[in-house]
Amino acid sequence: MEHFVGVDIGGTKMAFCARGKDGYLEKQIPTGNTFLAAQVKQELDLFLQSLPFSVDGVGVAIPGLVSQDREVIRCDAIPGIIGMSAEFLSQGKFPVHFLNDLRCAALAEAANYPKDYLIAVALAGSGTALGIVDAGHLLTGRGFAGELGYTCMATKDDSVFLVDDMSGGNALLRRTGVSLNTFLSRIRENDPEALEEVRRAGFYFGLALANVIGIFNPHVLVVGGGMTSYPGYFEAALASCKQHALAQSLEGCLITRPKDEKRIVVLGAMEFIRRIQKGERI
Repeated sequence: MEHFVGVDIGGTKMAFCARGKDGYLEKQIPTGNTFLAAQVKQELDLFLQSLPFSVDGVGVAIPGLVSQDREVIRCDAIPGIIGMSAEFLSQGKFPVHFLNDLRCAALAEAANYPKDYLIAVALAGSGTALGIVDAGHLLTGRGFAGELGYTCMATKDDSVFLVDDMSGGNALLRRTGVSLNTFLSRIRENDPEALEEVRRAGFYFGLALANVIGIFNPHVLVVGGGMTSYPGYFEAALASCKQHALAQSLEGCLITRPKDEKRIVVLGAMEFIRRIQKGERI
């Protein structure tokens, strides 16, 4: 049996996953915007040492831009891993390949639907991004396709903003000027101003989803991410998406939640490295 490991490096935590004979073998550790490449390597080594088998490859999901699946060239959430290479993590001991985290999520979700479908996966967390699988293959453009958070919107006064500026968790905290724990506490207390900020962020994310539907005309649009667990966010996004999407493209498009939201990215990283090692087209 071949053994592949998935790693999901996120802005708040890093997750590891492998399949054992009795199910998943998993671990999570906190990260943050001061996390460094050396810490990624240290934690990966510790996880691999804990496994009861040697590994045949490691797929790493990166919350940013990756050059030819070998080096991190942009990562706003964790700038300390910019420049990190696959060779640095592997030290020649096993194959390591990098992929943008949303592309990993798209690979994981596409496995649940007919192979000839076009599957769009949009996640809203600290930022927002998009992954597209068309007939079983990732849409990558020249390498950076899917950066939904960096797409532009404008207001009536010609102010221009990014999708991330209005719908991502980091932007929401900047607007409110409080810490994450404080904001979550306000949500639990049903603070009307906090709930309105969540609804507003969801509204703008819904506009981005409407654009996705209009541009790609997907069979399935999967919507997930940590922000969608905030009360009212997903509902506001769904309402504004349906209100503003092209009716003909919206018709017949299944808008749904991830099958395994907890593991969506890390399972996609595992599928990615499996395909690489099997010589399958991504």
